[in-house]
Amino acid sequence: MIQKISAKIVADSLSVHGNRISSLLCVMPRFILAELNTHRLFSRNSASSRAVPFATMSARVLGDPFIPIAYQKDHKGMQGTEYYSDEDKKLLELDFLWHSAANYANHYANQLATIEDGKGVTKQLCNRLLEPFMWHQALITATEWRNFFTLRSPIYRWSKDMIDLNTYRSKKDVLAAMKEAGVNTSHIEAAPIHQWLQQNSGGAEIHLSLACEAIWDAMNESKPKELKPGEWHIPFGDDIDENRLANLVYGSEPKETWFDPLGITHYKVKIATARCARTSYINYEGKDDYAADLKLFDNLSKQEHWSPFEHCAKCMTKDEYAAFTHTIPIRRNGAVIGQSIDEGWCRNFKGFIQLRAIMEGEV
Repeated sequence: MIQKISAKIVADSLSVHGNRISSLLCVMPRFILAELNTHRLFSRNSASSRAVPFATMSARVLGDPFIPIAYQKDHKGMQGTEYYSDEDKKLLELDFLWHSAANYANHYANQLATIEDGKGVTKQLCNRLLEPFMWHQALITATEWRNFFTLRSPIYRWSKDMIDLNTYRSKKDVLAAMKEAGVNTSHIEAAPIHQWLQQNSGGAEIHLSLACEAIWDAMNESKPKELKPGEWHIPFGDDIDENRLANLVYGSEPKETWFDPLGITHYKVKIATARCARTSYINYEGKDDYAADLKLFDNLSKQEHWSPFEHCAKCMTKDEYAAFTHTIPIRRNGAVIGQSIDEGWCRNFKGFIQLRAIMEGEV
């Protein structure tokens, strides 16, 4: 399958307090992961270069390497504005050079991996040579997106009369505004990517900017599910067959005899957590094996491998919202003169209690 920068909602929920929590499965170039990870209000699980077998990673890079969406010309500072285009007659040559670099990296990584009678250096090192050419999959869950969109979104400006230009974070938003204004957009929709990038005044690296744009579009096109206090946000939960799961957990027992006060939700959360963890080494869906997922959940818990436990979250009750707080310093002329209380915070989520916080005894 040919990869491209994308974002897909796998759970989207709205609390009674108005807080929205969204989980997205994102595909992006591997090399922008470090910049993504600077956003500490995000809970993340990612495909791991240490976990995926080298032969699998090598085949992926040979069959579908990451190729830059555009080539900026050399520039001062962090962001350029000029791009190579078809008029430069350079794009085929630049793609050839990038493909050649990917093939050389793959060749020498294979040399390392097979240096001693077909068995050589660990995948943990061999895969590192391939990282500039890898596509990467990351599961991201967050309630707070403003800073990410502020720093990483593209900035497109347009108005029909080109006066008092409006700002847009997405090409889809620009085109929608144009169509609403009666503009024929067929020629604009067919424009090459470098022309859009030249109109982008945002300061983010262009591939991270487009990943941010994909997240923005996915969230704008999704309608979050309204949760009652105590209900759960469960990534991949819509794909879990409750009847099949109940047969596995409870057998033929009638529902009124189920011992868990949360009923089947308890086990859906476990399965979803295991599937969040699987983003580290295989397709997030993995094998559709509920028993294996429940076993993986127990193993993760025993090993205190907590990061996959950050995606499932419980909608706060009114009392919990008032009880979970953090303080914000009040400053004047650079000096702290007091503090205010902000309610509804559980670690990096607002309005929701992470499963991890429950497992670690915070609740």
